[in-house]
Amino acid sequence: MDPIKELQKQEYVKRQWKRVENWMEDVLSGNVVACKQIKQAVQRFKRNLLRDDIEWRPSEVDKQFRYYWHININNHNVYERYEPLGYQIFIDLNIHGLYRRGTNIRLYKFGFIFTSRKSGKTTWAAIKALSGMQTQGAKQPECILLANSQLQANNALNACKQIIAHSPPLAKRLKTAQKSYDIRFREKNKYGFLRVMSSKVDNLDGFNPGPVSVIDEIHAMKDHDLFNVIKSGGLSRQNNLTILISTAGFSTNSMAYEMWEQGKRVLNQETEDDTFFYLLFSLDDGDDWKDPSNWIKSNPSIGQTLTLDDLKTEYEQAKNFPTQLNNFLTKNLNIFTNEAEQWLPEDVLKTAFDEPIDWDKFKGKECYAGIDLSSTRDLTALSLAFKDGKDIVIKTFFFFANNPSKRIRAGGIDLSYWIKEGHIIKCQTSTIDYDMLFDKIQELRMQYKIKELYYDKFNSALLIPKLERAGLTCTVFDQTARKFNEPLKYMEKLFFDEHIKMDINPVLLWNFRNLQLWIDGNGNIKPMKNRSLDSIDGCISSVQAVSGWITPDKYNISADIYS
Repeated sequence: MDPIKELQKQEYVKRQWKRVENWMEDVLSGNVVACKQIKQAVQRFKRNLLRDDIEWRPSEVDKQFRYYWHININNHNVYERYEPLGYQIFIDLNIHGLYRRGTNIRLYKFGFIFTSRKSGKTTWAAIKALSGMQTQGAKQPECILLANSQLQANNALNACKQIIAHSPPLAKRLKTAQKSYDIRFREKNKYGFLRVMSSKVDNLDGFNPGPVSVIDEIHAMKDHDLFNVIKSGGLSRQNNLTILISTAGFSTNSMAYEMWEQGKRVLNQETEDDTFFYLLFSLDDGDDWKDPSNWIKSNPSIGQTLTLDDLKTEYEQAKNFPTQLNNFLTKNLNIFTNEAEQWLPEDVLKTAFDEPIDWDKFKGKECYAGIDLSSTRDLTALSLAFKDGKDIVIKTFFFFANNPSKRIRAGGIDLSYWIKEGHIIKCQTSTIDYDMLFDKIQELRMQYKIKELYYDKFNSALLIPKLERAGLTCTVFDQTARKFNEPLKYMEKLFFDEHIKMDINPVLLWNFRNLQLWIDGNGNIKPMKNRSLDSIDGCISSVQAVSGWITPDKYNISADIYS
C-alpha cells in the first residue's frame, strides 16, 4: 500500500479511538446530555473491562475502523470518507472488542440499538452488513439486512449500492446481482452474499444467516418469529452477530417494546444477560418532552445528521394536530405510544401507578372485590377496591396455571420475569388451582372487610359456591355493555382527575395497555377480550371491584362519586 495512504489510515484509526474516548467521558461527565440508560451502557462497558472472564481485544475494533476508512458516503450530495458518530463507535467497542476469555467467542451475540429517526441508522446498518460480509472471516457468508417493508428494503439496497459505487476498494470486490437483492463477490471462487429483503419469515427458511444479520425497525414486529428464525438458522456459525435496530412504535405490544423493557432491566443490573448489548436513547422518566433541551437524549446525532432547529420545526408543525403530534413523540422523541389501541393516554395511565401504596393503612377497611376467572389454563385476576377520601385505591393479584405454552405471549412478553418477581402467583397445577384462589380470598378476608365479590359466571362453578358457603356475598357481573358502561366511565373520570391509585404492578399496567373497548349503538362501552392486544383480566377484575363503590340504584355516579 502507498505509505502516505497507510499513514492516513493509521491517523484515521487513532481519530476514531480518540472520538469514542471523548464521547464516553462526555456522557459520564454530563458534557453530553444523555439519558440514564446511555450512562449505564458506558458504565457496563467499563465494568466488563475489569471482569476476569472477559478479554478486551482492541485489535478487533481496529479492523472495523480500517474497514470504515475505505468507505465513502453521501453527505449533502458530496461523497466523502465515512466518519461514524460517537455512539456508533461505542457500539463497535462492545460488539467487536469483548470476548469470552480463553476463547475466540465474542461476548455479545445480539445488539439492540434503540434510537430516534434521522440518527444515521440506514447508512450505519448498510455498512455493518457489508462489513460482516467482508471482515468476519466466514468462508461463505450469508449476511442479511432486513427492513420492515419492501420500500425500506429498496432504500437499504440503494444505500448499499451507493456505498459500493463510491468506495473503490469495495467496488473492486463486490457487485449487485442483476435480478435479485443480493450483493455478491466479484471473485469467481469466492462464495456468499449479502441479501437485502423485507421482513417475511418464510423468505428465510433454508438460510444459514451470518456472520452478521441486521434487522431494522423491529417496532413493527408483534412477535419474535423473525428473530427466532435468524437465531436458529445461524446456530452452526460460531460467532454469529444479530443487530436489532428500532425507533419507538405506535404500540407497546411489540417485540421492540419488550426488548426496551428488558434492556432497561439489564442496564439497571436487575437481571443479567451477557449475550445482549443494549444502547437505548430515550427521555428519562419525568422529563418534560416539550423542552427542546431534553430532545438530544433521544437524538444522539443532533448537530451531525440533523439540527435542533429541524426538530423544533417538526414540533411546531405537529403540536396542534393529534395524529402528527403522536408521530413526533414516537419517531422523533422515541416515546412508545398506542395511537389507536389504548383506552387511556400513556401519561394519564402511568400517573395512577406512580406512587407506592401503604397497604397497612387499609387493614380492617371495607372494600369490594372483583375476579376474572378466565380460561383455566391462562391468567386469572383478583382485585380489591378501597375508598380513601376522594380516591379509589386498587390492589390486584394475578394467578397463572403451570402452563408453559401460555408463558410467552403473542406479543413476545415473557411472563417468567413477573412470576420470578412475585407479580404473578404461579399455580403448581396445569390449570388454575381453585383451592389456592379460595385460600387467598379467605386470607384477604382476614385482613380486609370484603363487602361483596363480583364475578363473571363463566368458569365460576368450582369457586363461587364454596365462597358463598364460607359466608362471602358473591354477585354475578354480566359481561355486557350495559353492565360495564357506567363503571368504565366512572373509572375513566377517576383516571383523568387523578383520583385512582393502583398498586405498582407491571402486569396490571400491561393489562390496561392491552385494553380495547367496544361501543354499542347506544354509546355504551365494554372491554373486548377478543379485540384487545393480550390479557386484560386485571382490567376486568378492577372494573368489577370499582363498580361496588357506585350507588347500586342505576349507578348514580354524580351523587356518590366523591362522597
